[in-house]
Amino acid sequence: MAERRMLSKSLLMDNKFLTLSNDSKSLYLYLLMFADDDGIVKRSIMIDSVLNATNKNYTELEEKGLIIAISGNDEIRVITNWNGIETIREKLYSPTIYLNIRSQLYLRTDYSYTLNKNDPSVFSSADSWVTKGRPKNIKDFNPLIQQYLQEVQDKDGISTVPVQDKDGTCPSPDKKRIDKYSVDKSRTAQANSEQTKKENNYKYINSSSNGGMGEFLLNDDSSTSSIENNATTENG
Repeated sequence: MAERRMLSKSLLMDNKFLTLSNDSKSLYLYLLMFADDDGIVKRSIMIDSVLNATNKNYTELEEKGLIIAISGNDEIRVITNWNGIETIREKLYSPTIYLNIRSQLYLRTDYSYTLNKNDPSVFSSADSWVTKGRPKNIKDFNPLIQQYLQEVQDKDGISTVPVQDKDGTCPSPDKKRIDKYSVDKSRTAQANSEQTKKENNYKYINSSSNGGMGEFLLNDDSSTSSIENNATTENG
């Protein structure tokens, strides 16, 4: 972890920060100082005791969207806008030791973190972004967003976010949208199954004994040997 961190005036002038209580402001600055190079920080007795920080202070930061709490892990916090606040050169960058935590994070187009992989502004998982060198000079996010959505769809089988259609158009966002090509395929399979079932419920009989009438249709419950169907009866 680096010994120095840089803080910009824009952070100190941000409305989210300014509306915090003084105790929560101090806690946030401490968390920034002790976070690793991926913006992940472990809650420590040292920080809490020095600042007299309580769960209420952490909750306030979470509600303002300044930090992210990890479900099932009360010690770890993630600085939401870490990549917008800090710029760490590649040769100085040291990956986090909390790789299981980073694997749960995703990058929005403003380089902030989120736990929601279906957020429409997500363009990459945090792990993938780090593997590619943590680029922050991206001019056009659309190709990356579409690539990410395709990866999610291939993995899950169903798209839960708007995906660009094959004709290049993108429908209005619908988080419960299922890819239309998968739906068409499913409907075709269902129709074929119903047709096969229908055909199996009937018997086709083609016999010269029917007076040259060709084939006719009988239900499974009908009898081909009944007197009504016997072409040799006296009633014809």
